[in-house]
Amino acid sequence: MRLRHPQTNAERTLPVDGVFVFIGLEPRVELVRDQLALDERGHIVVDTAMRASLPGVYAIGDVRRGAARQIITAMADGVIAALDAEHALSQAVAREVAT
Repeated sequence: MRLRHPQTNAERTLPVDGVFVFIGLEPRVELVRDQLALDERGHIVVDTAMRASLPGVYAIGDVRRGAARQIITAMADGVIAALDAEHALSQAVAREVAT
């Protein structure tokens, strides 16, 4: 990796096996800003099943409050949300069949 000091412009090479690119902490929630509860920093508020404040809506990964801001966390959030959504859909179908 070639590095350049921002003040001096001095350059050096650093041998690395990989790079983790960090692009910031600003949640991109424009699509739902006026529809879901957000915290003071603009992250979507969810419960432990990743359910947002609007029924049937889930938020996972970096847009949710409390996320670790790592891809593995987003993947785990997705599994949690998918399992809860499947359960909710199964319950809705069972109620429909019973009526």
